[in-house]
Amino acid sequence: MNMITIPVAILLMALGVVKLDNSGKPAGNASAIHVFGGQTAKVELVVEPTNGNLAEPMEIQADLFQKGESLLAPIQKDIIVAKASRYEKCFQNEPSLRPLLTWELPVPEVKRETEMLARLRIKSGGGEWVSAGQILITAYPLEFTKGPLAELAKEWGFHVFGENKNLRNYLKANKVEFDDAGDDLQALPTKPEDKGIYIGDADAQFAANWLASHSAWPSSIVVFCTDSPLLPGVYVSEHNGFRIVKVTLPLLDTLPSDPRSQKTFLEILKLLNTPPRKTSL
Repeated sequence: MNMITIPVAILLMALGVVKLDNSGKPAGNASAIHVFGGQTAKVELVVEPTNGNLAEPMEIQADLFQKGESLLAPIQKDIIVAKASRYEKCFQNEPSLRPLLTWELPVPEVKRETEMLARLRIKSGGGEWVSAGQILITAYPLEFTKGPLAELAKEWGFHVFGENKNLRNYLKANKVEFDDAGDDLQALPTKPEDKGIYIGDADAQFAANWLASHSAWPSSIVVFCTDSPLLPGVYVSEHNGFRIVKVTLPLLDTLPSDPRSQKTFLEILKLLNTPPRKTSL
């Protein structure tokens, strides 16, 4: 949280807003905004007037840059974030003295994963522009996982099980072929295809019992267990030369729309081509 002592102060504390350290990386546990290029990033800012004075003028602007390792390349300047002669005009339905301002930032289309930086500034009571923080944005191309997923499905063959429909919908939307293996682990064949990958969701205890009773399972399997008591992570073990992956991250619910979830999902599948690790990632 960062308060600026001028007639209008901005507290960067809500969804997607980060503070950067001297190296340009997110400080603390803050995370960047992740969005598809060509879409709109929703940024929420808490705006607080000094001394609770809602009658002060307010004007907020931003500049958007593409972020390289050591350079910033300008993309768009003087973007209007908020402009009003009085607080009440922007926050007339907000009774709090710390109103929530929603800023919708159109993100340019990108051809590869691209980091951007939005630098905010605010006009003080004396008319000077004063820095008000910065926001790190990571933009992804639309359908950036489509090609890699299709290649993995062609090489191995995907078999999807479980009750969560988001995984099936995501694969269908990306035109990735898969076999529907039923609503739960019990529906899986006793002799699966040894080259296929079985992917789905299950209750943690049920999955643990099933895996214990199928120690000779002759295929790779990825099980999402969001109710697991384990810390959120990806747990990989090996049985008979095949990999058993237990995922306790809540990825499936946001898989169709969140690029970060899609990237993580793809990386989990790629774990099956690497030596197994028996610790959380």
